[in-house]
Amino acid sequence: MFYYKKGFTLIELIIVISILWLLVLLSVPPVGSGGPSRSERRFNNEAKDCFLNQRFLSGAIEMYNMDNTEMIDSALPGKDFEGIIHLLIDKNYLKDHFELPTDECSYGFINMTNDGQVFCKKHGSIGSTYQNIKIPKYDKNLEIPFSSTYKKIREEKRQEFLDKKKEEEDIKHRKNFLNNPILPISILVFSILFAIYSAFTQKKGIKE
Repeated sequence: MFYYKKGFTLIELIIVISILWLLVLLSVPPVGSGGPSRSERRFNNEAKDCFLNQRFLSGAIEMYNMDNTEMIDSALPGKDFEGIIHLLIDKNYLKDHFELPTDECSYGFINMTNDGQVFCKKHGSIGSTYQNIKIPKYDKNLEIPFSSTYKKIREEKRQEFLDKKKEEEDIKHRKNFLNNPILPISILVFSILFAIYSAFTQKKGIKE
């Protein structure tokens, strides 16, 4: 009489899961103690996008100043910047408002007609680091808050940025998962174990 055992026992499932979990642990790189902190890594990631906005803005101002006799020189974060950004968009020097890496990103610029620089109140000017945020000196008491209309635009652009980043992260995670060697290794190990188990149960069934 032939008897074929169906399915895995609890012990066999535990063994297989333990092996797969061990492979997962081995695939995770160790975290170095001498690397940048979590806050610094976050700052650096945000600053990449923030500095990109600053480059676009700096280029737009430079082009505007080359084409117009009444040049753009300085604008403080807030209402001053709001007026300039609308001007650059209306004159087609910028395509649209910036997508903001953080809610705290607020741009301004000082002395652009004489080698000045654009800066962000959160990340500083291009080249700033987590330990050294470079912001030109100016009287912060002169800042005028954004209008309610522009605040709404900022919120919309911030959400667009978050949606785009989430989509990019999802794609990146899928690629990393598919490219991770743990996946084919796990499938191979599981297939070998399943083949051994199947052969063992068939042999046991024949004997019985």
